Amino acid sequence: MSVEYVVKGYITEFCDKFGVKLEHLKGKSRLLEINNTRKLLFYMLRKVFKLKHREIGEILNRHHASCVHHVADFDQLKDMYSLYSDMYVMALEIALKHLDIIRKMKTTDVSPEKKLIETLMNSNYKLRKKISKYYAKKEREDQNSRKELQS
Repeated sequence: MSVEYVVKGYITEFCDKFGVKLEHLKGKSRLLEINNTRKLLFYMLRKVFKLKHREIGEILNRHHASCVHHVADFDQLKDMYSLYSDMYVMALEIALKHLDIIRKMKTTDVSPEKKLIETLMNSNYKLRKKISKYYAKKEREDQNSRKELQS
């Protein structure tokens, strides 16, 4: 299971909860209900799920600049009007379940071997640096243990 899969599950549950179709959120509709729900979804994906504006734009068929606008707009609206803050609370309740799934995925998938493999895949330079830090740390520990034995 990937983070993208969990986010898609969130979007599906979000649409069900707010009674809109994903096609409407991706569409050009300017109906107030759809527009406000769209802004909320942009806000949740950015602030709660920490997706990049470009990623959100790809999901909802918008330019990344529209994402920036919608996130900022909803942030102001939820502070001014209780309707928007209530919508945010409802969306956050859904998000918490999905964030818990992501958290569990990250804690169960991370092993030292996997971290080393990811580092190797990212950059040999980073791997060499980590290995040299590891051996430097081991050397310091060995020196400290020798000093303790001599004392």
